[in-house]
Amino acid sequence: MDLGNYYNYWKKYRDEVKLVTSIHNVDIFDLNETMNYVKNQGKGPHLVVEDPSVRSGGNSVDNVVEVAVAAILVIDKLHIRKDKAKDRNQLLIDTFEIAKQIKIQMLADAEEGCTMLRGLQYRRFELDKVGPLSDSLYGWRLQFEYHTPLNS
Repeated sequence: MDLGNYYNYWKKYRDEVKLVTSIHNVDIFDLNETMNYVKNQGKGPHLVVEDPSVRSGGNSVDNVVEVAVAAILVIDKLHIRKDKAKDRNQLLIDTFEIAKQIKIQMLADAEEGCTMLRGLQYRRFELDKVGPLSDSLYGWRLQFEYHTPLNS
C-alpha cells in the first residue's frame, strides 16, 4: 500500500471536482482534534480522510494479500436558521449526495486503472450517518476496502 498515493488521491475532490471545501487527514484516535479543526474551517462541506487499517490475508505464504480498510467522512456544520430538524435533514441529504458522488467517482477511477484504487472491492462499501459530532457536525462516513497482492 502506498500511503502517499492514498493521501494525494483525495485532493482532487477539493481542487478539481470541488465537492468539498477542505480536507483533513486523521488517525481515528485523534478525532476530537479533527472535529475542532473542521469546526474552525468555516463553510463546508469538509472531507475527513481516515488513515487506513491494513491487515494481511491470503491462503499461503506465496499468496499474501494486503487488505486495507479505510474511510472518509463528508461532514458539515449545522447552522440552525428556523427549523432545526429540517435544516439537519437538508444537511444530511446534501452530504449524502456528495458521499455518493465520491463513491461513484472512486468506482470510475478504479475502472480506469487508478493505482491507489487497485484491488478496490466493489461489494465492500458501507455508508453510515454520523453526528452529531462536537455538537453541530453531521454527515456520512463512507468505508471501503481494497485487496492488494503483496507478492506481486
